[in-house]
Amino acid sequence: MLRTGFHAKLSKPCRAASRTARQKNLVLAMMAGPAAHRVRETVAGLPRCVIAGAKEQVSEFKRPS
Repeated sequence: MLRTGFHAKLSKPCRAASRTARQKNLVLAMMAGPAAHRVRETVAGLPRCVIAGAKEQVSEFKRPS
């Protein structure tokens, strides 16, 4: 009886860990979807859509000479 109680205690963290791994895999699968192509990171570490938006704003701004 002691053994089964001990093993039951050990199995709970294992189940929680596998549940966390499944959730992580689900999130990674969602990230790898079609949206991943739009949010591909550049060398600067920013998504392309953010850089494109910044370039549009900067083109309107004229630097002082």
